[in-house]
Amino acid sequence: MKFDIKIDKKAKAGEYFLLLDLAYDYQQNVQIIDANATQQTYDANYWYGMMKQNQTLKIKVKKQAQFEIIRANGSLVPGNSATIEIAIKNTGEEEARDVKAIITPSDPISTTDDKAYLYKMEPGDVAVSSFMILADSKSVNKTYAIDTVLRYQTPEGDIKYSDTLQAPVAVRQVGLFERLFGWV
Repeated sequence: MKFDIKIDKKAKAGEYFLLLDLAYDYQQNVQIIDANATQQTYDANYWYGMMKQNQTLKIKVKKQAQFEIIRANGSLVPGNSATIEIAIKNTGEEEARDVKAIITPSDPISTTDDKAYLYKMEPGDVAVSSFMILADSKSVNKTYAIDTVLRYQTPEGDIKYSDTLQAPVAVRQVGLFERLFGWV
């Protein structure tokens, strides 16, 4: 018997028990009658029984790193670039080594520098990555999401990728004062 189970991403590491109630029919007995060896014929009667069982399955959830974007600092002005800082926290129960943040901005924002090295992150650690982001001159006033994925190595040496996280980045129009004086 084979079946899939789904473990919630926020499940803590440890052992969990799954109670499995089984009910099934099985062949209990068989009787052969009127057997004729020369004609190679026979009649068979089958008896079936019903069985119920309870099984407890042990499910082990391993420790793992989990990541969350806790803030994104900076804003963009159409036609200009600015440094955007993305703060990422390891909310998991395992350290992550050689952590690299990889961003994928989408139109109308872009970057030429899509990777930042965060190195080692213990559970609870926060690391800040900085990226130079450009807002297209036709950008509108709104908050855009920058897709962020973390590539990291587990303590066992396996390479893993986080789920795609979203870093909010605001694009705001330049006001009259900023156009005249160039600074706010």
